[in-house]
Amino acid sequence: MNTVNGMNLIGMAAGPAASGNTAYNAAQARAQEARFEDMLRELRQKAEMAEKPAASENVPSGGVSPAGSAAVDPAAAEDKARTQLRKRLKDACEGFEAMLLGIMYKEMRNTVPKNQLFGDDNAHDIWQSMLDSAMMEEAAKTGGIGLADVLYQQLEPQVLAEKSALPGASVTEKP
Repeated sequence: MNTVNGMNLIGMAAGPAASGNTAYNAAQARAQEARFEDMLRELRQKAEMAEKPAASENVPSGGVSPAGSAAVDPAAAEDKARTQLRKRLKDACEGFEAMLLGIMYKEMRNTVPKNQLFGDDNAHDIWQSMLDSAMMEEAAKTGGIGLADVLYQQLEPQVLAEKSALPGASVTEKP
């Protein structure tokens, strides 16, 4: 390349700049590698910290892990399964109430005349439907008309009486 007084044709220093660029690129690559290693180390530490509480939750009251010689308390496992079943039943009852309220609300909204000033808009109808659905779900969670509570009280004894409904229960056992 042609140089004049140590400068190349575009006004840059010819020799030291080229080697300086290489050194700069190498230093930048090392810095990126170091940042990557730091990020990996942090992620590994977070993963280890997340595993430690999970491992301590699985240890029964005797202090021996499930992989050890002590067996998991069947009564505690059944209580946990019943609690999960109760939560699933409560969620299902609230979902049914929300669905029923949504249908009722939609039918009530259909009785109100459309706004003729702005005309019909499909986007507004979709937004209104989503808003109604969210409002009815929230209403069901906060008590609604009380249907979810009545359904839960009615169904809980029947659902919990079925041993086969519990996770890990034998199917051959009949009440």
